[in-house]
Amino acid sequence: MSCYFMLCLLAEYLQIGLRESMAKTANIFSSIVIALLFLCVLFLPGDGKSILSKQKKQRVGLLLLCISLFNNCFWQNTAGGGNAVSTHKRIHEIAELTDNETLEVKHIASTENVQEFYRFSGDDLTTNANITADMSSTQFYWSLANPFTLKFREKMELMESKPHKFTGYDGRAGLLALSSVRYYSMPNGTNNPSPYGFSETNSNGNTNYHIYRNDYALPLSYTYDSYMTEDTWDRLSAVEKQETMLKTCILEGEQEGIAQGKPDLVSREIDYKLTCKGDGILLLDNAFVVTSANAKAKLTFSGIQDSENYLSIQGLAYKGTKAFELYFGGDNVDPLDRYTRSDWEHISEKNKKSLLQKQLLVDKPKTADITFKLSTGASRTITYDTPEVTSFNNRHDFTINLGYSKKAAKSMTIKFKNIGIYSFDSIQVACQPMGTYKEQVEARKADTLEHVKIDANTVTGSIFLKNPKLLCFAIPYSEGWEAYVDGEKAKVLRANVQYMAVKLDEGEHEVRLVYATPFLKEGAVISAVSFVVFAAVAFWLERRRKKR
Repeated sequence: MSCYFMLCLLAEYLQIGLRESMAKTANIFSSIVIALLFLCVLFLPGDGKSILSKQKKQRVGLLLLCISLFNNCFWQNTAGGGNAVSTHKRIHEIAELTDNETLEVKHIASTENVQEFYRFSGDDLTTNANITADMSSTQFYWSLANPFTLKFREKMELMESKPHKFTGYDGRAGLLALSSVRYYSMPNGTNNPSPYGFSETNSNGNTNYHIYRNDYALPLSYTYDSYMTEDTWDRLSAVEKQETMLKTCILEGEQEGIAQGKPDLVSREIDYKLTCKGDGILLLDNAFVVTSANAKAKLTFSGIQDSENYLSIQGLAYKGTKAFELYFGGDNVDPLDRYTRSDWEHISEKNKKSLLQKQLLVDKPKTADITFKLSTGASRTITYDTPEVTSFNNRHDFTINLGYSKKAAKSMTIKFKNIGIYSFDSIQVACQPMGTYKEQVEARKADTLEHVKIDANTVTGSIFLKNPKLLCFAIPYSEGWEAYVDGEKAKVLRANVQYMAVKLDEGEHEVRLVYATPFLKEGAVISAVSFVVFAAVAFWLERRRKKR
């Protein structure tokens, strides 16, 4: 490859890069210049030897502030600058906010005259559509998130890469029930089965979605007659954890007056045989070395009939590479030395040019898509983010639900979209038989809160118990919640990692939950006092100035 050809490619790269980064670079450079000028004015000598008087400093500082505001507004919003406006929704795209699965779910709920609280979930939900539709869902995309919800999703090893974008519960029947999910949306044309216990409803003619009803839905509150400490629960696998939560409540510490549960678990880890398919992938020291895009590995096993099927990967990490580096990257890129420089010489000039363009114009992959497909036809794809991605959440353990199957699954295929090294600590295949699932859900529904009223910050209801129980609310735990039982303040327990529970004795009870933003009142008092002090000082200084 001639130096001239390499220089041409480099010039092309620089031209594209400069066009895309010039506006951003100019914005950064101008901001630095303004900041330096502001500091120079600020630290000039004081009065007496001053180049600028105090009043002139203030005027220059105000001028620089105005220039800075104009500079940022210009570069961020104009077409020649950051062009932030181009990222906003256009009129023809607004329909996405309303013409989505929420219309179908609302129609079904209205047809079925659902009055009580419910949530909906699904595959490929429209981001934040539940907010614009004023509905409750298991999905949201927000820069702030409840820390206990994050903790729960991490412990459940749910397949998500961003810490602020939740997409649901991976179709896991137990987690959907415990979250009061009544409806499940699936885009038309999907090959995945609906979650266990969900049956298809009649739609209103919208062919974009299929809506399924949960035949084993739990209400907003349900009860347990036993508990397990979170420390004991943490020793279980993700599949065992979710099964345990259907049978006993998970609490932070020990609780007097309630029995400690030791549920018999039916989930089973399945032995398997792992093989790599084709020349583009090899298994080496707990790592898949992928040298061809979309390479595949296969797990063969004997599953369990009438089960949800799971694959768990612990300690997943990805190191991406460019195709060009397979020939020139050394052992760290191609540890088996399958690509050599002599192989490079035998590549056609056209392919060499293509690889060199990738080398110069495309960064190493920062994300990796991994697709898991069960022999039943169900499939899931996870996107693994590397530390180079801004939203990297340092997650390395994933448990993927490949759906419920009546017949025993026999195999699973893993497809790696990107070239690179996929390392891991362990891989497990697990099945959760669903034969006793209905019985477990019915036990939670045996005693529930009745005459429920939900206001903006209050939940009230009544309940009658023959024995002491834990009343669990499928509401994210927060220190702002307070509970009152029969008018007396009661302790709010953090239950099932992310939800809340209240201990109740036998008998009839009136229960009330009230939420107030923590330290809101204290903050208002401090702000009011600060304003009064500021006004008093300003008034005193003004009177003092006039006396002079």
